[in-house]
Amino acid sequence: MCDKVASLKHGMTTCTDKTFRGSNCSFACINNHVIKGNPAITCLQDGNWSDPVPSCVCHHCKVGDNCEYSASWQIIAGALNNMQVTGSIVVNYGGKSFSCKIEVGSLLPKLLWTGICLDSETETKQDCRDVHTSKSDSAKAAAAELIRRLVAQRQYIEPCDADQMPTVC
Repeated sequence: MCDKVASLKHGMTTCTDKTFRGSNCSFACINNHVIKGNPAITCLQDGNWSDPVPSCVCHHCKVGDNCEYSASWQIIAGALNNMQVTGSIVVNYGGKSFSCKIEVGSLLPKLLWTGICLDSETETKQDCRDVHTSKSDSAKAAAAELIRRLVAQRQYIEPCDADQMPTVC
């Protein structure tokens, strides 16, 4: 006899018989989740299952109970590319949100941009001053550093593409 198959979180299990040799179990996921592992297993003659019970996970770069939130740096960077100097933008990331704005300064003959991002829930602020010559680069640098800080504090999850984040603030 095989061990009883546990039910899947975010999934469904259908078995011909949950413990006897020759029993087959199939698995399917719900709520935007995808199967990780073999979607069908069999109770073998030696009393072991042919494969481990699979799990239901979110697609790459998605998080949340229903995989409804993005955790991708590229999506954040795209939003910040369209920022205007006046006003701020709210960025949704992994079920959390933070705001960013840009301030402009001058060191003649060129303009210097400062990106400022704030997570109001944790009151964590990050600014990147006087090192960027484009408004979007300053905002992206501030957002990347804010995300790194909040990941280190276990407030945010790490982006699935963290290797693409700017490293200079």
